[in-house]
Amino acid sequence: MALLLKHETIERPHRCHCLCDDCQTLANHDELKFARSRLNAYRALASEAYLSLSTDDPILASFRLRRELLQVANEEKYYTASCCRKPIALLQHA
Repeated sequence: MALLLKHETIERPHRCHCLCDDCQTLANHDELKFARSRLNAYRALASEAYLSLSTDDPILASFRLRRELLQVANEEKYYTASCCRKPIALLQHA
């Protein structure tokens, strides 16, 4: 929470086939490591604490993130659909 009070946020990963220089450099250097770092960013974005503290409507944010993760899971060969279950874990506790 202290980081959020200082306006620190978790950046959304770029799309799977992003053509920016940073993404191309990282993907060409180690594609698996790059995919893992993107997956770790999505895991952080999907954490219950981050969703509830960083948005006005964590339920809506959870559904939007789930939709984005489903699209990413279809594009990214290193991801599985299981990573898409995390954002709606918040709903199970409601």
